[in-house]
Amino acid sequence: MGCVANAVADNGGKVYGVITNQLDERGTALNSLHHLEIVDDMDTRKRRMMDLADGIVTFPGGLGTLEEVSEAVSWTTLGINKKPVVIYNYKGFYDHLADLLETMDQQGFLEERFRHAVHFSDNFTDLLQFMNDYQAPQHRLYKH
Repeated sequence: MGCVANAVADNGGKVYGVITNQLDERGTALNSLHHLEIVDDMDTRKRRMMDLADGIVTFPGGLGTLEEVSEAVSWTTLGINKKPVVIYNYKGFYDHLADLLETMDQQGFLEERFRHAVHFSDNFTDLLQFMNDYQAPQHRLYKH
């Protein structure tokens, strides 16, 4: 995240950061940020980042990255997130996640419209095009 943030700032872009008190105390805040918010916990951080973002772009990462993108996709299925979720699939890093979502769809655990609301690609132009064209899936009202 730091490399991307620094590159954006170095090229004239504005970088916003949201970190927890704990991360701030550990000195993880970047100096290149145009705006930094310090919040109490990770749940508040994720909510605030979602509010600030125009969309969610996921790069290869660890468990925290996986948890954050999973939450963004879950929020899409609930209608909470109406913003695009794209996954930069560098060198096939997320192939297994794409396969898992396909399996979830095939076995009835994820509706196809929500699977297609997440876009995997190793091409930035393709990712940006998806984000520009994105329309959030419609949610159906269910009668009991």
